Amino acid sequence: MAYYHVEIGYKTKRGVAALGMTVKAFNDEEAEEIARERAIGKSKVRKWCYSEVREATESDIRLGVVNA
Repeated sequence: MAYYHVEIGYKTKRGVAALGMTVKAFNDEEAEEIARERAIGKSKVRKWCYSEVREATESDIRLGVVNA
């Protein structure tokens, strides 16, 4: 397992927002799935726009990791 930093961009009624989080996953695709589920989930208001996945740096990990 590795740490990934994922940024999820989504659209709401009032505009566009972005949310970044560090997750622990086996690969970058799983990390994106975890982050999308936590950020958007079953919300009917939030619509996914983009995802950006990269390996987490030490400072990302020190800030905190979201466990699925």
